[in-house]
Amino acid sequence: MNPRPVEAEAIDNKTLLIKFSNDEVKKVDISVFFQYYMYKKLNDYSFFKQVKADGMTVYWNNDIDIDLDYLCESGVKPNY
Repeated sequence: MNPRPVEAEAIDNKTLLIKFSNDEVKKVDISVFFQYYMYKKLNDYSFFKQVKADGMTVYWNNDIDIDLDYLCESGVKPNY
């Protein structure tokens, strides 16, 4: 079972920094989704920064979320 996202933050206009329930932190580039109609709002950085995590996924308003498997598999450890 995948760990669950408990915190999310936009660190630039296409990348999220996500903390998971197992205390792992990953950077996830989600720009691959921007080409799809339902994700077009994410091109607006002021909207993109409103990302939230709810223990199940990351989301923006009630219409936009990102698949948990993608977050877990595509994320990389940040270089601090």
